[in-house]
Amino acid sequence: MMKSKVATDVDEDRLIPPGTLGVTQGVGAECILAKFGEGITLGVVLGTPEGSFAIQRDLSKLEKLADKELMKFGKEKCEILNLGRNNAMHQYMTEAIQLEMTMAEKALGGPGGHQDFTKGQNNNMENIVDVKIDTMGERKPTRQNPLSKAGKRVCKAVGYITGDMKEFGAWLKDKPLMIQFFDWVLRGISQVMFVNNPLSGLIVLAGFVLQNPWWALTACLGTVVSTLTALILGQDRSAIAAGLYGYNGILVGSLMAVFSAKGDYYWWLLLPIALLSMTCPIFTSALASVFCKWDLPVLTLPFNLALTLYLAASGPHNLFFPTTVIQPATATPNITWTDAEITMLLQSIPVGVGQVYGCDNPWTGGIFLVALFISSPLIFLHAVIGSAVGMLAGLSLATPFSQIYSGLWGYNSSLSCVAVGGMFYALTWQTHLLAIACALFSAYLGAAVSSMLSVFGVPSGTWSFCLSALTFLLITTTNSAIYKLPLSKVTYPEANRAYYLKMRKHQRLHRDVVDVPSLETFKIGLDRTLSNLVYLKMSLVTAGVLD
Repeated sequence: MMKSKVATDVDEDRLIPPGTLGVTQGVGAECILAKFGEGITLGVVLGTPEGSFAIQRDLSKLEKLADKELMKFGKEKCEILNLGRNNAMHQYMTEAIQLEMTMAEKALGGPGGHQDFTKGQNNNMENIVDVKIDTMGERKPTRQNPLSKAGKRVCKAVGYITGDMKEFGAWLKDKPLMIQFFDWVLRGISQVMFVNNPLSGLIVLAGFVLQNPWWALTACLGTVVSTLTALILGQDRSAIAAGLYGYNGILVGSLMAVFSAKGDYYWWLLLPIALLSMTCPIFTSALASVFCKWDLPVLTLPFNLALTLYLAASGPHNLFFPTTVIQPATATPNITWTDAEITMLLQSIPVGVGQVYGCDNPWTGGIFLVALFISSPLIFLHAVIGSAVGMLAGLSLATPFSQIYSGLWGYNSSLSCVAVGGMFYALTWQTHLLAIACALFSAYLGAAVSSMLSVFGVPSGTWSFCLSALTFLLITTTNSAIYKLPLSKVTYPEANRAYYLKMRKHQRLHRDVVDVPSLETFKIGLDRTLSNLVYLKMSLVTAGVLD
């Protein structure tokens, strides 16, 4: 496979003069592309038929380069110089124009002409091709609109605070550790919704304060302790910096406060929160070592394990840390469909997003949605769709309206829809439909898990989200549009889709470069085999073995 790279350093004894662009292409070697001015000289050493296709491909690239640099492309001045023995004299095209042949070398290479260009090459090369391309050195006149320039500046400024704020993270690398740690904690707060953005984390924290300042305090404690424990255990620093060791801690801290029967500001509760948060990096590291065999994420399984073990161990009758009573349904609910309020049903959508953190305030849910939109509009979209799907699933099972209004049917569906819809799968219309199906599956699975765990007096947590998302991520398919990204390449949906499109482009280019020349190589090999067979037959006849 042939590669291309931009050359930045050129030896003085092989310097290409200003106004040229030099390319050396050999079979199995790298293609070195260097731009020095307006004129272009393309030199290629061909040893097999693959090289003929390679130079045609590079000619097309040079046309695109001229358009990009706003330069006139003088196709009528392009010429081909074929040298060497057994030269196939291939024809080359620029768009619909066939390049003319030349029998003499004209201003190719640097001092010493073509001899310098081929210095050090094998003298037995069968084919050498040089192409002279004149770009005429004139720039196309352009006018920059002031509004366009202002728009570009605005887009660039917005780019600094959206996505994963990669530039901000790079800027913090040489700053004091405490400042970096604050950034890691904020990213951990937002990573619950697959958002790696400190600004979004700060907005989520503001939503927590609006919901309940005590819950905000316990949530921050869980995130800080979990992140600090990961540092002490020597976990991967890049994962810590992305908040991947903090998001389970914030869920442990906030949900332990939510299910505490002692109410707000029970300061002794901070002790078990700190201890349980310390277990989250341990669970994360252990599960990651198992899931890496299938390239699967850990999701919120550490939080589910820690919270379930704590609530099952303490219970509502614990003397020091009692929890709220959770009982299974014992009677058929009385449902009157005329009592359903459309405004409350619509309000349950942001509430469902807020319930991911255990918050039931619609304003808090709205603030969380703003945080999602700042980082990734696609995450925002799928979070809303997932919560709406969960609400509809609850109505389809005649669930009491109070449970739907409180968002308990929306949070697992919201997480599942985001996970499949562009986060771990590249976003296409096929994966978008798959995300909606996963959200619906998660809602119904949540009802089943909730009924089973309520028998033991334990909440369902996000078990249904983890089970449904992992199930859908293990799907095998021959459909290239359903592309599961490697975990090392997962960032946010917009960047994930860009990576997917880039991979598709490379695959098409690889087919064009490899498949066509390999067919020509097969033909040459077949001809040689037939020639060898004819020679063998003649030898046998000469020896008298055959008549």
